[in-house]
Amino acid sequence: MQATPKGRANGIAFTAGWLVLLAVLVTVVVLAGSGGDALGNDDGAASWTLWLKLGLGVLFLLMDVKHWQDRPREGRAAGQPGRRAG
Repeated sequence: MQATPKGRANGIAFTAGWLVLLAVLVTVVVLAGSGGDALGNDDGAASWTLWLKLGLGVLFLLMDVKHWQDRPREGRAAGQPGRRAG
């Protein structure tokens, strides 16, 4: 990244984007975890946190199924990972 013609700008943009994404991720984890309880109803947990956890569980399950389906079949060698043009 630093070897490109706009290396300094690319590096700063990458770092800033990484920090923003990290802050969003930490916020979601805190709200979905113990921080969501403070915003909840009488039984302790906010209903949106339960839906978020269910949605993330389904997402991870679908990603696992896709990964399992894309595995090399018996008798075939695993190829090199592909690269997207871009």
